[in-house]
Amino acid sequence: MTLQTSWNPETARTVFASLTKIAEDMLTQAESAPSPESAGTAGPQEAVDALSSIVAELEAVIAAIPAEPTGQPGEQAPVNAPEEPEVVAQLKTQIAELTQKVESQERERVAQEYAELFSDAKVKQAKYDEVMVSKEKPDFWIAKIQAVSDYQKEAGVEAYKPAQTTTNWLKPRSRIAQQGNTLVRL
Repeated sequence: MTLQTSWNPETARTVFASLTKIAEDMLTQAESAPSPESAGTAGPQEAVDALSSIVAELEAVIAAIPAEPTGQPGEQAPVNAPEEPEVVAQLKTQIAELTQKVESQERERVAQEYAELFSDAKVKQAKYDEVMVSKEKPDFWIAKIQAVSDYQKEAGVEAYKPAQTTTNWLKPRSRIAQQGNTLVRL
């Protein structure tokens, strides 16, 4: 369908039927897919690919609908066809839900990777929780994981252990200053 195609009730019904079929096919595919508990979860890239294909289908359908009706002045619009904004709003809601699901899966994966860098079980759980409740994006945590991994490789340690307090290396109210390369007592 192009912009030169006449827009009449029959064309509107055909376009609506195509949109309905696409939506029903997508629901059927979603229902027939194995549940995440039994078959594992889809990775972030697979979810992004699925969203990209949905967006491509929507763009193709939008391109098929002419910008303005070109029908005869006496023609009427189909009476029982639902409004397009309802369909678009439903699809946008689905896309938002899927995007949120992908982001939460990515955050869980990054939290797990970050927690594995530490050896103590309590520290692992604390670091996992820290990533899960953080407002930082997963890219921030990925960079932090990379920095800790680089430190582990350079220092030759197996598990990273954060400093408990600063008193291990500097006593409060100490009277020591660095002068050049040496420490001088004040």
